[in-house]
Amino acid sequence: MDLLLIMGIILVIGSAIVFQMNDPTIPSQVLVEISGVVAYQYTLPVRGSYLLTINGREAMVLEISEYRVRLTSSDCPFQRCVHHGFLKRPSDAIICVPNETVVRYNTNPVLPDAPWDVMTR
Repeated sequence: MDLLLIMGIILVIGSAIVFQMNDPTIPSQVLVEISGVVAYQYTLPVRGSYLLTINGREAMVLEISEYRVRLTSSDCPFQRCVHHGFLKRPSDAIICVPNETVVRYNTNPVLPDAPWDVMTR
């Protein structure tokens, strides 16, 4: 009985790993929106630190390492956007309210701002 339970657990963990490795939603771009407008766009994979200018001031530093993205500094008072750390999922976002900035993945660069979700014939 214990052997069946252990085999079942191993099967579930193995399936989860295989499913995650074959994830079709691997992000292909990083978008930085300022006041609701895409101000910066980076195609992944890429490495580097990028200075983000907001209203003429150097406000934030974005770090991209292959497919990992985070803010390393910001001029906002509480630094919640910096403490967020790396984006963890394709649906994750870093939001800085004082700077009106959103950093997120774009998993569908073909139609990034389409007004529809699905198209049928």
